Amino acid sequence: MAPETLTINMTEITVMRGSPELEISRECDAPRDLVFKAFMDPELFAQWIGPRRLTTTVERFEPIRGGSWRFIQSDPEGKKYAFHGVFHEVSSPVRYIRTFEFEGLEEKGHVSLETATFVVVPGNRTRVVIKSVFQSVADRDRMIQSGMEKGVNEGFERLDELLEKSNSSGENGLVITRLIDAPRELVFKAWTDPEIVKKWWGPEGLTPPVVTIDLRKGGGYLFSVEDPAGNRYWNGGVYREIHAPDHLVFLNYLADGKGNKLNPAECGMDKSFPKESLVTVTFDEEKGKTKLSIRYEPPSSETVREAMVRSGMIEGWNSSLNKLQRLIES
Repeated sequence: MAPETLTINMTEITVMRGSPELEISRECDAPRDLVFKAFMDPELFAQWIGPRRLTTTVERFEPIRGGSWRFIQSDPEGKKYAFHGVFHEVSSPVRYIRTFEFEGLEEKGHVSLETATFVVVPGNRTRVVIKSVFQSVADRDRMIQSGMEKGVNEGFERLDELLEKSNSSGENGLVITRLIDAPRELVFKAWTDPEIVKKWWGPEGLTPPVVTIDLRKGGGYLFSVEDPAGNRYWNGGVYREIHAPDHLVFLNYLADGKGNKLNPAECGMDKSFPKESLVTVTFDEEKGKTKLSIRYEPPSSETVREAMVRSGMIEGWNSSLNKLQRLIES
C-alpha cells in the first residue's frame, strides 16, 4: 500500500497505512556535525524540542549505548508531559537509535523504536530522517492524532533558529573556505588523486609530501611533509564518507610513519589540541566555479578551539589552498 505523506513547510511526515511505522524528514541549513550536536547536547536539545508554548527541562541525558534519557515539558498552565527512553546506538555524527515512551498514558509499555540518520546534502546542509516503529498501528495513529504534526513542525522551526544563531556565532567549528575557478569535479579529483595531492598539500616552503590514499569508506590516508631542517611531519586519517564530487568526510589526526595515531602533546603541540578531528570538505558549484569549504567539527571547549587556532592550522590550510588554486587555475 502506498505511503501517505504530509508536507508541512519543509517537514515531511510519511505514514504507511496498515504499518506501525512513521517517518519524519527535514532538511536543515547547517553542517551535519552541528545538527547532530543539537540533538545530542542536552542544553541545546532543550532549546528546540517540541511546540513553542512548552518549556523543556532535561532531567537525564546520556547519549551512549545503554544510556538513559528523560525530559519533562511544561505548558503555561503548569501541566507537565514527561518522556523517557534508552539509547541503543550513538554513532556521531551519522546516526542514533533510541527507545521513546510517553509517560502520560494510563497503560505503560507503549514504547517505540526511533532511528535518526543525518545525511550531508549539497550546500553544506543536512537531511535529518527519523524513522519510528511503534508496537502497533493503533499506537502509531494515537501519536499522530495527539497533534504531533504541529509539535514536530514547530520544533524543527525552533531548531532552524537555533542553528542559524549557532552558525552566526561560530559555534559550528573552524571553517576555511576558498572559491576556485574550476569545475567541482576537477577540484574533487585534486583532493583524491595521490599524484595531484602531492603537488599542493602542505604549506609553502615544505618539500612535496609522501601521499598514500585508500579512497573508500573505512580506508585510510597518510601524508608527510619535510621542512628545510629535515624534520618530517605525518598526518593520517580514515575516510567516513566519499560522495564524488559533492563532499568528503574523514577523521584526521597526527600520525607516525606507519599511520599510527599520536598524542599531539608528544609532538610538541598544545596539550589541549584534539587527538582527532572530524572534517567535512564540501565542493559546491557557484556559477561554474567551486566553493570549497573545509569544516572541522565543533571543538569540545573554547580551550580546544584556541589550541587549534594557535597551532597555525588555519594559516597552513590557506597556504596549501594557495598552491591548489595556482595548480588548478593555471
